[in-house]
This record gives sequence, C-alpha cells and structure tokens, in this order.
Amino acid sequence: MSMFLKHDLVQVLLSKDSRGNSCITFAEIKETLPEEKCAIVHNIVTFRGKSPLKAPEGAEIVMEGSKIPFKRILKSSEREMLALQNSYRR
Repeated sequence: MSMFLKHDLVQVLLSKDSRGNSCITFAEIKETLPEEKCAIVHNIVTFRGKSPLKAPEGAEIVMEGSKIPFKRILKSSEREMLALQNSYRR
C-alpha cells in the first residue's frame, strides 16, 4: 500500500523549469499507481529563484499528468507552500 493518497499535497524533488534551471515544485496527487510505485500529479505550482541555478542531472520538468516515482515526492502542506510563496513576494 502506498503512503501517498489522492489529493495529498506533495513537493516534487529534482524538478526543473523549461530552461533547465532548478525549481521548487508542489503538486496535488491525482492518482496513485502502487504497482508502478508512482503517482500522477496535477495542480502544479512552481517557484523559481531570482538567481538561476542549473538543475542537476536526473531533474525533470513536472507537468499536469506527469508520473512521478514515489522516491521523488515528499508529503507537504498548504502552509509550507504558502510560507514559500510569501517569502518570494518580498
């Protein structure tokens, strides 16, 4: 059984933007696929820093409907996402 559930808010590790730079990505789990050890995500929110940092090898662009392996996601909370969002506004 998966430790992730439908509608969980998660942070996707090793994510990058379309320019190949690292970013912080939050998403909602649309569906879990325990037999494939991954989750399909949607409602993606991405944060980029003011100074671009090249993404590490293995980083991927996260899009609506992306399949993300369980080992690349962490449970998060809306409060964590809002705190990050507020720090980017300053």
